[in-house]
Amino acid sequence: MNNEKMLGGWKQFDEEINDQLEEMFETAFKELNEMKLTPVKLIGSQLVAGMNYRFLCLSEDEKKTPKIVTIYRNLQGQCQIIDISDQK
Repeated sequence: MNNEKMLGGWKQFDEEINDQLEEMFETAFKELNEMKLTPVKLIGSQLVAGMNYRFLCLSEDEKKTPKIVTIYRNLQGQCQIIDISDQK
């Protein structure tokens, strides 16, 4: 079964960050001043009641640790972080 067409299935990407994605990322992170992450690529999206987006990011620590950040964007365009995890 092709999960790219299923509601709730993740569609995989390897897309460079454009201005719209950068703005969404910055909006979601504006309240997390202590965590500094730089988005590198959009690596997935998931259709829900709105949309989930997965970003590959680098932390701004000395090791530049890769992280996966999932951001939910609701139907009104509001964004919030729903998960931050280490890249496996």
